[in-house]
Amino acid sequence: MSGKMCDISGERFGKLVALRPVGKDKNGAHIWECACDCGKIHYANITQLHNHHVTSCGCYQRKVVSKHNGNGTRLYKMYRSMIERCESKNAACYEDYGGRGIRVCDEWRCDFDVFRRWANENGYDPKVPKGRCTIDRIDVNGNYEPSNCRFVTMTEQAANKRTNVYLEIDGEKHHIAEWARITGTKDTTIRMRLARGKTAREAVYGSVCHEIQPCGRCGSEADRP
Repeated sequence: MSGKMCDISGERFGKLVALRPVGKDKNGAHIWECACDCGKIHYANITQLHNHHVTSCGCYQRKVVSKHNGNGTRLYKMYRSMIERCESKNAACYEDYGGRGIRVCDEWRCDFDVFRRWANENGYDPKVPKGRCTIDRIDVNGNYEPSNCRFVTMTEQAANKRTNVYLEIDGEKHHIAEWARITGTKDTTIRMRLARGKTAREAVYGSVCHEIQPCGRCGSEADRP
């Protein structure tokens, strides 16, 4: 083996403990033989282990499915989506989650029942319409864990996105989606106007200004369009 190989013998990665290197994959990453807590042997490359993309032999997925008996429930779909966007590079939004180092805490990741109990004790309501009860991270740069998560509506979740643009008009500050809700102007229209160099007021209300201005013909005050 190369002298530059990182020795991770004895280190734990989730349910896996690295035992010994057994070769390299096609990309040159060292493959390690690991012992899983369930007793099985599993093989993973060092990159997968360090990035937490592999943390068991697969037993935790089987355990989750067998325990909760509800593959089709909305909460389980939410749970799986949460894990996938943090761990699967094939997930559409991986770059915004796993790609930024966002992780699902071990107590949730390894046991759906633990997550389900927390959800039921912290505002999850399976009876509300879709989009009215979604999981949200309070700190958008933090992990999915009990102290950093809550259930909110899609509108509230949108307000907590790190990519939000806030506009202030006459001392009143809202993100674009909220201005759209308040005024009836489509959020896409507001964004388009901003891209064209319009001010916040013009983007939200349009280019018509209703300020009182002197009339050019008689010097009296009149509304100027």
